[in-house]
Amino acid sequence: EPLMKAGKSLGLAGEALVSLTEKEPLACYGGALSGCGASLRNAGDCLAQCGATCRNKFGSEIAGDEMRESAVCLEEARAKLRAWVEAESTADNEQHLKVSLEAASAIGKSSEAAEMAGRIIFSQGQKGKASKEEKSKQELVLNLLGLSTNLLACSDVLRAAEVAEGGLPGWGGFCDKVKDAAVDVERAGE
Repeated sequence: EPLMKAGKSLGLAGEALVSLTEKEPLACYGGALSGCGASLRNAGDCLAQCGATCRNKFGSEIAGDEMRESAVCLEEARAKLRAWVEAESTADNEQHLKVSLEAASAIGKSSEAAEMAGRIIFSQGQKGKASKEEKSKQELVLNLLGLSTNLLACSDVLRAAEVAEGGLPGWGGFCDKVKDAAVDVERAGE
C-alpha cells in the first residue's frame, strides 16, 4: 500500500506542477515545464500500479515492468525540466535555473533507482532465482530508499528556492507532494 500512496502523491505533484505553469509568474502551459509535470504524473501512475500489482504474488513481472516504466517517466521529467531550464536561461533568473538543474539531477537519480528496483522486482518472478532472493530483497530496499532520498532532495532544493528572497513563488504545494511521495516510498522500502 505505501507504493500506491507514493504513486498518488507523485501524481498529485505532477498535477501541481502543471497547474503552476497555467498562471503567472510562469505562464508557460504546454511547454517543457508542464511536460515535466505530466511525466511526473505518469511516473506516479506507474508507481501506484506497481504497488497495486505487488499485492498479487503472481504479478512480479508486471509490477517490475510498472516500476521500470515509472523510471522511464522520471527520466522524461528530468529531460523536460532541463529543456525548460535551457529555454528560459537568462542572466536575471540564473539562480532559479541552477536550482532547477539540481532538481533535475535528483529526478534523474530517482529514475536510476526506480529502474534498478524494477529489475529486481521483475527478476523475483523468474524461475531458478531463489538463491539470490534475500540479496535481491536487500537491493530492492536500497533502491527504494535511493528513490525516496532523491525525491526528497528534489523537494528540498525547490522548497529552499521558494523561501529565498525573490524565490520561486507557489512551488510549495508541489514540493509538499513530492516529499509525501518520498516518505511513502521509504515506507515501502521498510
